[in-house]
Order: sequence, then C-alpha cells, then structure tokens
Amino acid sequence: MNRQKVLVVVNILLGIIVISQFATLFFMEFVGGKWTREFHAINGLILFGLVLIHIVLNWQWIKRNVFKR
Repeated sequence: MNRQKVLVVVNILLGIIVISQFATLFFMEFVGGKWTREFHAINGLILFGLVLIHIVLNWQWIKRNVFKR
C-alpha cells in the first residue's frame, strides 16, 4: 500500500475516533458508567497513535510549509 492510500485510511480513522471521543465525553458527563471511561481512555490512546502516524506520513509537507526559512 502506498503512502497516499495509508494516509487516506488514517485520516478516515482519525475523523471517526475524534467523533467517538466527543460522544464518549458526552456519555461520561450525562449518562455515566465505567464502560464509557474505559472506552474514552482506550479511544484516546488510539487517537494519539493515529496522530503520530499522521505526522510521520506528512512530515515532508510539515518541513516544507511549517519550518521553511
């Protein structure tokens, strides 16, 4: 699988996980339950990993546009 296809999959997963984080936050505040806290924590770890992968896949773009001299 080439870098571009992996990036598309990672971006879709990032979108789903971010929405899921907001949903579990809502449930934690208004519904409660141990499962929501556990799911939110696991989801957060997945989100962190996907963000790292996203940064690695976009590192050349970041260097060109963010760190330009």
